[in-house]
Amino acid sequence: MKKADFLTMLNALSGFLSIYHILLTNYSAACIFMLLSVVLDYMDGFVAKKGKPTAFGKELDSLSDIISFGVAPALFCIVFLVESEYPLLSLLPGLLILAGIYRLARYNVTDQSKKFIGMPITMNGLIVPFLHFTHMTNYLIIFVYIILSSCLMVSRIRIKRR
Repeated sequence: MKKADFLTMLNALSGFLSIYHILLTNYSAACIFMLLSVVLDYMDGFVAKKGKPTAFGKELDSLSDIISFGVAPALFCIVFLVESEYPLLSLLPGLLILAGIYRLARYNVTDQSKKFIGMPITMNGLIVPFLHFTHMTNYLIIFVYIILSSCLMVSRIRIKRR
């Protein structure tokens, strides 16, 4: 197994551990694992670019990313929306997953070596911990975050890569 692929697998594991801690209602630990996933995602990309990126690695990365930056953030949001006075809003985080899948599929079939098309899904792994650690988890903020993030991921906005 290549080093980049190993780091990608650690990203997926970290995303799973984030989900596990959400289910245990240990939201701070869940957010720490989301942040660890961001670091691992950055590292796997860095290592892959040093070597020769493979189609397998690109697919593996997308599968890991949907766990860490799609499912984990969506589940985190569900918790706060279910507790709101509008529990039907708890269906809304499904948009994060759908938009994330769409964004990753588009990434895998287009050349985004110079510019990203749409907001990278990894941003969810930064935004959700930010919302948690700044205590901005009321249902209205979570609602706005889901709508904005989902729209930005599927948008045609071009973001220059570093």
